Amino acid sequence: MEFTDAPAKKYCNPSTDCYIKNVGVDEKARGKGLLGTAVAELCGNMPIYLETHTESKVALYGKTGSGLRETSDYHGVPVFAMTRTGA
Repeated sequence: MEFTDAPAKKYCNPSTDCYIKNVGVDEKARGKGLLGTAVAELCGNMPIYLETHTESKVALYGKTGSGLRETSDYHGVPVFAMTRTGA
């Protein structure tokens, strides 16, 4: 995952931020707010750094308070770097 290191180094402070690397919700369970619940349980009010490779997920993660910081390309694969400030 070296291609994600550059955005992470710019936007993530590993001593204070929750770094979400992989999260998934089973297709049958989608639309029930489970992502927001999981993020709240895992990260609380901490600042968050996350990446997605699916443009449609940018809006989904936006519902958790995360905003798009940077879009980059790795050999044709998009990388959307997102952050949420802490409360």
